Amino acid sequence: MRLDLAYHGSAFSGFQVQPDKLTVQGALEGALATLLAEPVVIYGAGRTDAGVHAKHMVCHFTLPRAFILGDLLRALNALTPKELLIFDAREVPWEFHARYSPHRKFYRYGFDTGRHPDPFDLELRYHAPGPPPDDAVMQGVLLGISGTHDFASFTTSKNSSRTTVRTLEARLEREDERRFAIVLVGNGFLHNMVRIIAGSVLSAGRGTLRPAVIFGALDRPDARGELGETLPAHGLCLERIEYF
Repeated sequence: MRLDLAYHGSAFSGFQVQPDKLTVQGALEGALATLLAEPVVIYGAGRTDAGVHAKHMVCHFTLPRAFILGDLLRALNALTPKELLIFDAREVPWEFHARYSPHRKFYRYGFDTGRHPDPFDLELRYHAPGPPPDDAVMQGVLLGISGTHDFASFTTSKNSSRTTVRTLEARLEREDERRFAIVLVGNGFLHNMVRIIAGSVLSAGRGTLRPAVIFGALDRPDARGELGETLPAHGLCLERIEYF
């Protein structure tokens, strides 16, 4: 059984189950256990950190008995926090796996560079007041890191992926004079990879980090200290996931 869901990350300590903390996986498994009167294990398409949002996360599980899908959807939404919405439930082939079957994932990191933070964006964008970053420089960096590279220097020691090679498409989207976003599309992402790229691109746009340093960190395992900071989680959103 596949579930498609969205959540406001500020309410959760990430996706993955953690003892004594509210997580997306924990909320779903708790609701399913209540509904089905037996434990159910959820497998998610990713493990978003605490504070990271998702407009479209996918997970799957084995439904132990027949259930009308509309009733399942209504019951799960009634049993989970209001910051979590399950908007689709469907049967999928046995070989479908939420984590291993995706073709592409779309992430968006939002910025607000206004002098004062917009109260309606406080939990959705990173407030970075200061001189306006140079769009051309940022776009150039994003173009330069697009393609297939070893992103070992763009992750943390917590990364558990078997390989750090990823294929990436990256672009800048300007919304108005104070708001813009970095959009990253890839076949997979490493722990904190998007937030490290976002911090590095912002630094390059403000002239405190040379683009050549960022390019030089590609395909190297030891250049993390040369890059920008890891930006806060609340500016990051998993926009959607595409499957083959």
